[in-house]
Amino acid sequence: MMFGLGDCPKPLEETAKVIEEIVLEQLNAILHQAEEVSNRRSAKVISPQDLLFLMRKNVLKLQRLISYLSLKDQKSVFQNGLSFSGTGDVDVDESAYTVQTQSNRSQICVSYMKELGVDISVDPSKQVFDPVKVKRQMRADWMSRNLTAKQYSDFVKSRQLSFYGKFRKTQKFLDWLSVKHGENITLKLRTSTYDILIYLAKETIAQIIDYVFLLRQDRLAVPGNPYSRAAVLNAQSTLRKEIYGSDTKVSSVPPIMPEEVREAVRRYWSCQLCPFNLLSRSVDRYPRNRIMACD
Repeated sequence: MMFGLGDCPKPLEETAKVIEEIVLEQLNAILHQAEEVSNRRSAKVISPQDLLFLMRKNVLKLQRLISYLSLKDQKSVFQNGLSFSGTGDVDVDESAYTVQTQSNRSQICVSYMKELGVDISVDPSKQVFDPVKVKRQMRADWMSRNLTAKQYSDFVKSRQLSFYGKFRKTQKFLDWLSVKHGENITLKLRTSTYDILIYLAKETIAQIIDYVFLLRQDRLAVPGNPYSRAAVLNAQSTLRKEIYGSDTKVSSVPPIMPEEVREAVRRYWSCQLCPFNLLSRSVDRYPRNRIMACD
C-alpha cells in the first residue's frame, strides 16, 4: 500500500510500524469524536453523518470521499445487475439499475452536507479543483514510467490495496483497534460507517506520505534566503532528484525513514508553525486530537 502511495517498492518495516501506530491513534480519535457527535443527537449507533460532520470544514476531502462512495455504489449496482446462467452466459437485469436516489450512500451524504450548508456535487465535472488529488495522480504517473511488466503489475496491485480486504467484518476491525491501541472500544457501527472508516485509514497513510514529501522539499530551501523556497517549488527536475533520487527509475526511490515520518507528524501536530504563534501561547490543549483525514 505504501508503494502505491509514493514510497519505494520495498518500504522499511520500521517505517510501516510507525505509520501503523499513527493510523491507529488517528482512527481512535475519529471514533471517539464521532461518538461525541452521535451522543449529542441521542443516537445509539455511529452513522456516516457523524463522520461527515467531522469533515465539514474541508470541502476537498469531502469530494474525495463522495467520489469513493459513488464508485462503491456503482460497483454494487453493477454486480447486483449481473446474473450467470447455466450455459455460462451473462444476463443483465435492467431493473437493478433503477436504484432510488435515497438508497445511494453518496447521494445521502450529499443531501446531508447540503443541510449543513456545504454544496458538493457527485458529478466530477462540477466539483472544485483538488490540487492534492492531481499531485498524487502526477506522482503515480511519474512512478509508473520505465517500469517492467512485473514492476508495473506490483505497482497496480499496491494501489488497489485497502484495509477492507484484511478486515471484512466490523467487529474484527474494532478488535484490531482496541488490541493494538490498548483501549476497550465498545461501539456500534453501521456498514456504511465502516466503509468510510476504511477509506479514512488509507487516506491517513496518504496524508502522512504527502507530509514526508513536503518535508523533503523543505530541505532544499537555503536558510536565510527567502527566495529559495519559491525556487524549490519551480524546480521540478531538482525535486525529483531530491525526493525520488532519480529522474528515471523507480527502483532508485529512497525509502521513507521512520525519522522522516516522526518529524512530518510532529510538524503537523505543532501549534507554533503558524505566523506569530511563536509569540503566543498555544490555545490547543490537545493537539493530538487533530485528524489528518478530516481537518
